[in-house]
Amino acid sequence: MEVILEKEQIQEIRQILSEIIREELQETLSNNSLDNIFLNKKETCNYLKISNNTLDEWILKGLPVIRIGKIVRFKINDINNWMSEFENTA
Repeated sequence: MEVILEKEQIQEIRQILSEIIREELQETLSNNSLDNIFLNKKETCNYLKISNNTLDEWILKGLPVIRIGKIVRFKINDINNWMSEFENTA
């Protein structure tokens, strides 16, 4: 069985496929965004190029932290947002 499509139908199919691919790509990228990356204290110190003591001071000054029992984690997106608050004040 052979199917013959008009040019308009082919264009419409391309447009639909393009939209589906774009939506899937956006969803994949948003799922892999910085908001889903968590660092421990050592990784956070390395990321910010600071000492553990400085990190502890910054936590006291309001750096967002996630605590679950003794486990401490930082979202990269939260770190970047917190740091950007100080960009224009320096």
